[in-house]
Amino acid sequence: MLILGIESSCDETAAAVVEDGERILSSIVASQILTHEKYGGVVPELASREHLRRIVPVVDEALKKANVSLAKIEAVAVTEGPGLIGSLLVGLVYGKAVALSLGKPLVGVNHLEGHIHAVMLENKMTLAAGRTSEVARTPAVTLVVSGGRVALAAGPPALYRYEVQCAAHYARLYGVPAKLVEAVIDVESSWNPLAVSPKGAVGLMQLMPATAFALRVPNRFQIEDNIHGGVAYLAWLIRLFRGDLRLALAAYIAGS
Repeated sequence: MLILGIESSCDETAAAVVEDGERILSSIVASQILTHEKYGGVVPELASREHLRRIVPVVDEALKKANVSLAKIEAVAVTEGPGLIGSLLVGLVYGKAVALSLGKPLVGVNHLEGHIHAVMLENKMTLAAGRTSEVARTPAVTLVVSGGRVALAAGPPALYRYEVQCAAHYARLYGVPAKLVEAVIDVESSWNPLAVSPKGAVGLMQLMPATAFALRVPNRFQIEDNIHGGVAYLAWLIRLFRGDLRLALAAYIAGS
């Protein structure tokens, strides 16, 4: 089975063709280092524009290097999150278009789980090539440190992610119960960029921009910023509803 993989979660546009889940036939990565280095970090809007320019030639090069035509691809896998919303959308929309045109399945991939499976795949290929390496055995506990997120995963067969966030810090900072801060982390960490109804801090930015500005909710689509802004938003809702935590949480989840 031939799978086309597409990754655009941050500042690198990448595509790969994998055969039977065990052989990487090609892997092409277009870096954006020169675009962002003068700013000292990734600029989300610039990253999105670079993905738009590069995704077609990167996928074409991956297919060419694998000596595979697009018609022979049997499924498309694409990063669905976490990551920069604008960057993710480029890969998601392109992947959906390719899958639809081919009439093939589209598989959304969690970025953090992808890191783990990439290590397992590399281990298989190293052993298959006859090179010396320890066998990556499962079940196993895996630590992923990626961007603004830290995850501890146990698996397979199932991956249980324990994402480490500063819930206690934000609870003290805004005077919000720690359990509610955990609810904020859950909403902001799992927000779907293609959802019809935006949630939490992202929903506030889109539906009530004046209020978001007044609360200093960052106008950026990064998980850590959204969590910080989300807790500030929830604290405001608690005051608005005169301490009624259930109503405040309900309004927060609705994003309005």
